[in-house]
Amino acid sequence: MGSVAHIRLVGGRGTEPADLSGVLVELDRRLDELEQRWSRFVSGSDVSRLNSAAGRGLVVHRDTQVLVETAIAAWNLSSGAFDPTVHDAIVAAGYDRDFARLASDGPPEGAQWFDEPTPGCVGIRVDRDLGVVGLPAGVGFDAGGIGKGLAADLLVAHALCDGENNVEGALVNLGGDLRVAGRCDDGLPGWLIELDEPGVDPLNLSLVEGAVATSSRLRRTWSLGGQRAHHLIDPHTGRSTTDSPRVVTVVAARAWVAEVLAKTLHVRWRSSAHGQLGELLDRRGAAALVIDDSGAPHRLGGMEDYLQ
Repeated sequence: MGSVAHIRLVGGRGTEPADLSGVLVELDRRLDELEQRWSRFVSGSDVSRLNSAAGRGLVVHRDTQVLVETAIAAWNLSSGAFDPTVHDAIVAAGYDRDFARLASDGPPEGAQWFDEPTPGCVGIRVDRDLGVVGLPAGVGFDAGGIGKGLAADLLVAHALCDGENNVEGALVNLGGDLRVAGRCDDGLPGWLIELDEPGVDPLNLSLVEGAVATSSRLRRTWSLGGQRAHHLIDPHTGRSTTDSPRVVTVVAARAWVAEVLAKTLHVRWRSSAHGQLGELLDRRGAAALVIDDSGAPHRLGGMEDYLQ
Protein backbone atom coordinates (compact mmCIF):
# COMPACT_ATOMS: atom_id res chain seq x y z
CA MET A 1 0.00 0.00 0.00
CA GLY A 2 3.04 2.25 -0.30
CA SER A 3 2.95 3.13 3.40
CA VAL A 4 4.44 2.27 6.76
CA ALA A 5 2.13 0.13 8.91
CA HIS A 6 2.05 0.70 12.67
CA ILE A 7 0.13 -1.76 14.84
CA ARG A 8 -0.15 -1.53 18.63
CA LEU A 9 -2.01 -4.03 20.79
CA VAL A 10 -3.06 -3.89 24.44
CA GLY A 11 -3.43 -7.27 26.12
CA GLY A 12 -5.79 -8.29 28.86
CA ARG A 13 -4.69 -7.90 32.45
CA GLY A 14 -1.61 -9.98 33.13
CA THR A 15 -0.91 -10.59 29.46
CA GLU A 16 2.79 -10.60 28.58
CA PRO A 17 3.93 -8.92 25.33
CA ALA A 18 5.12 -12.28 24.04
CA ASP A 19 1.57 -13.59 24.31
CA LEU A 20 0.49 -11.14 21.60
CA SER A 21 3.26 -11.96 19.14
CA GLY A 22 1.11 -14.52 17.36
CA VAL A 23 -1.66 -11.94 16.90
CA LEU A 24 0.83 -9.49 15.39
CA VAL A 25 2.04 -12.13 12.96
CA GLU A 26 -1.55 -12.89 11.98
CA LEU A 27 -2.34 -9.19 11.43
CA ASP A 28 0.79 -8.76 9.32
CA ARG A 29 -0.27 -11.73 7.20
CA ARG A 30 -3.80 -10.35 6.90
CA LEU A 31 -2.53 -6.96 5.75
CA ASP A 32 -0.34 -8.59 3.13
CA GLU A 33 -3.37 -10.55 1.86
CA LEU A 34 -5.36 -7.34 1.46
CA GLU A 35 -2.57 -5.64 -0.44
CA GLN A 36 -2.15 -8.62 -2.78
CA ARG A 37 -5.89 -8.53 -3.53
CA TRP A 38 -6.44 -4.77 -3.76
CA SER A 39 -3.31 -3.15 -5.18
CA ARG A 40 -3.40 -1.99 -8.81
CA PHE A 41 0.39 -2.39 -8.81
CA VAL A 42 0.19 -6.17 -8.24
CA SER A 43 -0.39 -7.78 -11.63
CA GLY A 44 -2.45 -10.71 -10.34
CA SER A 45 -4.51 -8.84 -7.77
CA ASP A 46 -8.30 -8.90 -7.94
CA VAL A 47 -8.31 -5.17 -8.74
CA SER A 48 -5.79 -5.60 -11.58
CA ARG A 49 -7.82 -8.49 -12.97
CA LEU A 50 -11.01 -6.43 -12.87
CA ASN A 51 -9.28 -3.54 -14.64
CA SER A 52 -8.17 -5.91 -17.41
CA ALA A 53 -11.48 -7.75 -17.80
CA ALA A 54 -12.95 -5.40 -20.44
CA GLY A 55 -16.41 -5.38 -18.91
CA ARG A 56 -16.63 -9.08 -17.97
CA GLY A 57 -17.70 -10.14 -14.48
CA LEU A 58 -15.09 -11.99 -12.43
CA VAL A 59 -15.21 -14.12 -9.30
CA VAL A 60 -13.20 -12.28 -6.65
CA HIS A 61 -12.32 -12.88 -3.02
CA ARG A 62 -14.87 -11.83 -0.41
CA ASP A 63 -12.43 -9.10 0.74
CA THR A 64 -12.53 -7.54 -2.71
CA GLN A 65 -16.30 -7.74 -2.88
CA VAL A 66 -16.44 -5.84 0.42
CA LEU A 67 -13.97 -3.28 -0.93
CA VAL A 68 -16.02 -2.61 -4.05
CA GLU A 69 -19.32 -2.45 -2.15
CA THR A 70 -17.76 -0.05 0.37
CA ALA A 71 -16.34 2.12 -2.42
CA ILE A 72 -19.77 2.36 -4.04
CA ALA A 73 -21.28 3.34 -0.68
CA ALA A 74 -18.55 5.98 -0.31
CA TRP A 75 -19.29 7.36 -3.78
CA ASN A 76 -22.94 7.76 -2.79
CA LEU A 77 -22.08 9.19 0.63
CA SER A 78 -19.90 11.87 -0.98
CA SER A 79 -22.28 12.61 -3.89
CA GLY A 80 -19.48 11.61 -6.25
CA ALA A 81 -16.70 13.74 -4.75
CA PHE A 82 -14.97 10.49 -3.87
CA ASP A 83 -14.83 8.28 -6.96
CA PRO A 84 -12.95 4.95 -7.19
CA THR A 85 -13.19 5.16 -10.99
CA VAL A 86 -10.48 7.87 -11.12
CA HIS A 87 -8.13 5.02 -12.14
CA ASP A 88 -7.79 6.06 -15.80
CA ALA A 89 -7.37 9.74 -14.89
CA ILE A 90 -4.57 9.10 -12.41
CA VAL A 91 -2.82 6.66 -14.76
CA ALA A 92 -3.07 9.15 -17.64
CA ALA A 93 -1.40 11.76 -15.41
CA GLY A 94 1.57 9.45 -14.93
CA TYR A 95 0.82 7.64 -11.68
CA ASP A 96 0.96 4.26 -13.41
CA ARG A 97 3.53 2.65 -11.11
CA ASP A 98 4.43 2.48 -7.44
CA PHE A 99 4.98 6.05 -6.26
CA ALA A 100 8.59 5.41 -5.25
CA ARG A 101 9.35 4.71 -8.93
CA LEU A 102 7.30 7.69 -10.12
CA ALA A 103 9.16 9.98 -7.73
CA SER A 104 12.56 8.75 -8.90
CA ASP A 105 11.92 8.30 -12.65
CA GLY A 106 9.20 10.89 -13.29
CA PRO A 107 6.02 10.26 -15.28
CA PRO A 108 6.21 8.19 -18.49
CA GLU A 109 6.48 9.85 -21.86
CA GLY A 110 3.04 10.84 -23.10
CA ALA A 111 1.53 11.41 -19.64
CA GLN A 112 -1.19 14.04 -19.78
CA TRP A 113 -4.28 15.23 -17.99
CA PHE A 114 -7.44 13.14 -18.44
CA ASP A 115 -9.49 16.35 -18.89
CA GLU A 116 -12.96 14.84 -18.60
CA PRO A 117 -15.21 13.74 -15.74
CA THR A 118 -14.56 10.30 -14.33
CA PRO A 119 -17.21 7.61 -15.02
CA GLY A 120 -18.64 7.07 -11.52
CA CYS A 121 -20.00 3.88 -10.00
CA VAL A 122 -23.39 3.57 -11.69
CA GLY A 123 -22.44 0.63 -13.89
CA ILE A 124 -20.41 -1.41 -11.39
CA ARG A 125 -22.06 -4.80 -10.71
CA VAL A 126 -21.73 -6.83 -7.50
CA ASP A 127 -23.36 -10.25 -7.09
CA ARG A 128 -23.01 -11.26 -3.43
CA ASP A 129 -24.34 -14.78 -3.95
CA LEU A 130 -21.91 -15.64 -6.73
CA GLY A 131 -19.04 -13.48 -5.46
CA VAL A 132 -18.83 -11.80 -8.86
CA VAL A 133 -17.85 -8.19 -9.51
CA GLY A 134 -17.96 -6.52 -12.92
CA LEU A 135 -16.78 -3.13 -14.12
CA PRO A 136 -18.25 -1.52 -17.23
CA ALA A 137 -16.01 -1.76 -20.29
CA GLY A 138 -13.51 1.09 -20.28
CA VAL A 139 -13.87 1.81 -16.56
CA GLY A 140 -10.94 1.30 -14.18
CA PHE A 141 -11.08 0.89 -10.40
CA ASP A 142 -8.54 2.37 -7.96
CA ALA A 143 -8.65 1.43 -4.25
CA GLY A 144 -6.14 4.15 -3.32
CA GLY A 145 -8.72 6.50 -1.84
CA ILE A 146 -10.32 3.98 0.50
CA GLY A 147 -8.21 0.83 0.75
CA LYS A 148 -5.95 1.81 3.64
CA GLY A 149 -8.86 3.02 5.76
CA LEU A 150 -10.91 -0.10 5.16
CA ALA A 151 -7.87 -2.28 5.85
CA ALA A 152 -7.30 -0.52 9.18
CA ASP A 153 -10.93 -1.15 10.13
CA LEU A 154 -10.69 -4.83 9.21
CA LEU A 155 -7.43 -5.35 11.11
CA VAL A 156 -8.75 -3.77 14.33
CA ALA A 157 -11.87 -5.93 14.14
CA HIS A 158 -9.68 -8.99 13.57
CA ALA A 159 -7.45 -8.14 16.54
CA LEU A 160 -10.32 -7.73 18.99
CA CYS A 161 -12.69 -10.45 17.68
CA ASP A 162 -14.73 -10.80 20.87
CA GLY A 163 -11.73 -11.28 23.15
CA GLU A 164 -10.57 -14.51 21.54
CA ASN A 165 -7.04 -13.11 21.14
CA ASN A 166 -6.89 -11.72 24.70
CA VAL A 167 -6.56 -8.26 23.13
CA GLU A 168 -8.40 -5.43 24.90
CA GLY A 169 -7.22 -2.55 22.72
CA ALA A 170 -5.81 -2.05 19.25
CA LEU A 171 -4.38 0.73 17.11
CA VAL A 172 -3.70 0.29 13.39
CA ASN A 173 -2.14 3.14 11.43
CA LEU A 174 -1.64 2.68 7.69
CA GLY A 175 0.10 5.73 6.31
CA GLY A 176 -2.09 8.20 8.19
CA ASP A 177 -5.34 6.25 8.07
CA LEU A 178 -5.73 5.20 11.68
CA ARG A 179 -8.30 3.20 13.64
CA VAL A 180 -8.39 2.65 17.40
CA ALA A 181 -10.70 0.61 19.59
CA GLY A 182 -10.70 -0.64 23.15
CA ARG A 183 -8.40 0.17 26.04
CA CYS A 184 -5.20 2.17 25.57
CA ASP A 185 -2.30 1.14 27.78
CA ASP A 186 -0.83 4.38 29.12
CA GLY A 187 -3.40 5.36 31.73
CA LEU A 188 -4.92 8.13 29.62
CA PRO A 189 -8.67 8.36 28.97
CA GLY A 190 -8.06 7.98 25.24
CA TRP A 191 -5.47 7.25 22.60
CA LEU A 192 -3.11 10.20 22.07
CA ILE A 193 -2.41 10.73 18.35
CA GLU A 194 0.07 13.22 16.92
CA LEU A 195 -0.69 14.86 13.58
CA ASP A 196 2.56 15.70 11.82
CA GLU A 197 2.32 16.87 8.21
CA PRO A 198 4.81 18.91 6.15
CA GLY A 199 4.24 22.65 6.47
CA VAL A 200 1.76 22.28 9.35
CA ASP A 201 2.48 22.71 13.05
CA PRO A 202 2.18 19.35 14.87
CA LEU A 203 -1.07 18.82 16.78
CA ASN A 204 -2.31 16.19 19.21
CA LEU A 205 -5.69 14.47 19.18
CA SER A 206 -7.27 12.41 21.93
CA LEU A 207 -9.59 9.68 20.70
CA VAL A 208 -11.35 7.12 22.88
CA GLU A 209 -12.59 5.03 19.96
CA GLY A 210 -12.91 5.66 16.24
CA ALA A 211 -10.69 6.73 13.40
CA VAL A 212 -8.55 9.51 12.02
CA ALA A 213 -7.56 10.03 8.40
CA THR A 214 -5.33 12.75 7.01
CA SER A 215 -5.26 13.65 3.34
CA SER A 216 -2.64 16.06 1.99
CA ARG A 217 -1.78 17.43 -1.43
CA LEU A 218 1.75 18.15 -0.15
CA ARG A 219 2.70 14.49 -0.47
CA ARG A 220 2.82 12.28 -3.57
CA THR A 221 3.45 15.08 -6.03
CA TRP A 222 5.19 15.14 -9.41
CA SER A 223 5.61 17.47 -12.39
CA LEU A 224 3.33 17.11 -15.41
CA GLY A 225 3.74 19.43 -18.37
CA GLY A 226 5.37 22.05 -16.17
CA GLN A 227 2.51 21.89 -13.65
CA ARG A 228 2.40 20.34 -10.20
CA ALA A 229 0.36 17.15 -10.15
CA HIS A 230 -0.74 15.17 -7.11
CA HIS A 231 -2.77 12.08 -6.37
CA LEU A 232 -6.00 13.82 -5.31
CA ILE A 233 -8.06 13.81 -8.51
CA ASP A 234 -11.18 15.94 -8.91
CA PRO A 235 -13.76 13.60 -10.49
CA HIS A 236 -15.41 16.56 -12.22
CA THR A 237 -12.29 17.55 -14.18
CA GLY A 238 -10.07 14.45 -14.28
CA ARG A 239 -7.18 16.59 -13.00
CA SER A 240 -5.48 17.05 -9.65
CA THR A 241 -7.50 19.35 -7.41
CA THR A 242 -6.61 23.05 -7.55
CA ASP A 243 -6.94 25.63 -4.79
CA SER A 244 -7.72 22.75 -2.46
CA PRO A 245 -6.62 22.68 1.19
CA ARG A 246 -3.07 21.80 2.07
CA VAL A 247 -4.17 19.22 4.62
CA VAL A 248 -7.51 17.79 5.78
CA THR A 249 -7.79 15.64 8.91
CA VAL A 250 -11.11 13.95 9.69
CA VAL A 251 -12.25 12.10 12.82
CA ALA A 252 -15.04 9.57 12.27
CA ALA A 253 -16.32 6.25 13.59
CA ARG A 254 -14.55 4.22 10.88
CA ALA A 255 -11.30 4.79 9.05
CA TRP A 256 -12.76 4.32 5.57
CA VAL A 257 -15.42 6.95 6.34
CA ALA A 258 -12.77 9.35 7.67
CA GLU A 259 -10.66 8.78 4.55
CA VAL A 260 -13.56 9.36 2.17
CA LEU A 261 -14.71 12.50 4.00
CA ALA A 262 -11.15 13.88 3.90
CA LYS A 263 -11.07 13.37 0.12
CA THR A 264 -14.53 14.95 -0.19
CA LEU A 265 -13.47 18.10 1.67
CA HIS A 266 -10.45 18.42 -0.60
CA VAL A 267 -12.59 18.25 -3.73
CA ARG A 268 -15.49 20.40 -2.50
CA TRP A 269 -13.68 22.99 -0.36
CA ARG A 270 -13.51 25.63 -3.07
CA SER A 271 -16.99 25.11 -4.55
CA SER A 272 -19.14 24.47 -1.45
CA ALA A 273 -20.15 26.65 1.46
CA HIS A 274 -18.25 25.55 4.53
CA GLY A 275 -21.55 25.30 6.40
CA GLN A 276 -22.69 22.64 3.93
CA LEU A 277 -19.51 20.68 4.51
CA GLY A 278 -20.07 20.95 8.24
CA GLU A 279 -23.55 19.50 7.76
CA LEU A 280 -22.07 16.60 5.79
CA LEU A 281 -19.73 15.87 8.69
CA ASP A 282 -22.56 16.18 11.23
CA ARG A 283 -24.64 13.60 9.36
CA ARG A 284 -21.80 11.09 9.77
CA GLY A 285 -20.93 12.09 13.36
CA ALA A 286 -17.56 13.31 12.07
CA ALA A 287 -15.32 16.33 12.60
CA ALA A 288 -12.52 17.91 10.58
CA LEU A 289 -9.53 20.20 10.75
CA VAL A 290 -8.82 21.88 7.41
CA ILE A 291 -5.62 23.80 6.71
CA ASP A 292 -6.44 25.91 3.67
CA ASP A 293 -4.09 27.05 0.91
CA SER A 294 -3.05 30.11 2.91
CA GLY A 295 -2.22 28.01 5.97
CA ALA A 296 -5.26 29.14 7.96
CA PRO A 297 -6.96 26.46 10.11
CA HIS A 298 -10.70 25.73 9.99
CA ARG A 299 -12.42 23.49 12.53
CA LEU A 300 -15.66 21.82 11.48
CA GLY A 301 -18.10 19.51 13.24
CA GLY A 302 -16.80 19.93 16.80
CA MET A 303 -13.16 19.20 16.04
CA GLU A 304 -12.14 21.21 19.10
CA ASP A 305 -13.44 18.35 21.28
CA TYR A 306 -10.59 16.16 20.03
CA LEU A 307 -7.69 18.60 19.89
CA GLN A 308 -5.34 18.68 22.87
